[in-house]
Amino acid sequence: MTDNGKTLEELFADEIVTKAIVHDVELPYGAGLMALITLDNGFDHTKPSTFGPAGLTSLGEALDAVAARGDLA
Repeated sequence: MTDNGKTLEELFADEIVTKAIVHDVELPYGAGLMALITLDNGFDHTKPSTFGPAGLTSLGEALDAVAARGDLA
């Protein structure tokens, strides 16, 4: 809750959410896996990606998921 009694989601209800998507990429020469985090706002590449509360939450969840795995380069 914020000072005015609204949640961040309520304050930014019109946010275009930038999603963080984790892709595993096999590295050459048997060097292992790399986590590639792609940011996608759901539009084409001409629209800028921004980070409101929901976008930051998505990025944080992606980073936490990668860190918890521990098997990536």
